[in-house]
Amino acid sequence: MKKVLLLFISIFCLASCEITEKIYFDEDHQVTYSIESNLTQLMKLEPNKEQALAENYPIDTVMTIEEFGAWDLMNDDNSSGDFQKESFKELFKDFNVHVKLSQEDSYFSLFTKQNSVQELNNVLSDLKRKALKYEEEEGETAPQNKLYYDYMFQNNQFNFDGKTLERNSELNMNNIQELLNKENGDMGLTGFFYFTRYNVEYHFPRPIKSISDKKAKVSLDRKTAFIEKSMDDILSNPNTMDIVIELQD
Repeated sequence: MKKVLLLFISIFCLASCEITEKIYFDEDHQVTYSIESNLTQLMKLEPNKEQALAENYPIDTVMTIEEFGAWDLMNDDNSSGDFQKESFKELFKDFNVHVKLSQEDSYFSLFTKQNSVQELNNVLSDLKRKALKYEEEEGETAPQNKLYYDYMFQNNQFNFDGKTLERNSELNMNNIQELLNKENGDMGLTGFFYFTRYNVEYHFPRPIKSISDKKAKVSLDRKTAFIEKSMDDILSNPNTMDIVIELQD
């Protein structure tokens, strides 16, 4: 179980069958942001999961980053694992963790609540800065990490005035293209990411009037927009995540 939980950190930052961003905008301008990695299919591919997790299933718990790092299921004698945990804790110090593991449904979620969109942008910018620092320290040993950093941490700036939400991409496509042409061991990065689905949910306190993405789905009460992309779509056209959503008065 210890190795499996340590692996979850790597999986979250490297690849998953499905990644979902959820952004909740409150009437008082507070915003809750979460990034969730669905591990259900990956868990089914783990050949020894039944034996390894038998004593711990099911798990459904919310923790601070510090609590997550101190969790007994996270303890490991491996020094590199300790370094990964400390790096993870430093990166996501403003976030909480939700871990759910069961035979039917498994996911790992990081979430934070901020008083304004600008505060959220500051948190994400700080996270990106630290991620790039760790990227430099890791050098050429973790190309998947670099690709994840270049996408996730350079594509999460929002503008919202209470009526109109704008999101603009800031991807470094030169770095991404270079990394896509490399492989880490026996695993191709292209295969890792092209089979990953990336979803975004935008939740608002008022109904949506218009949305720039014509393929977006809207809930029956028109207060939630659902965006579904493949990583193939995103890496081929980074601007595909740009969006403008206008709310009703």
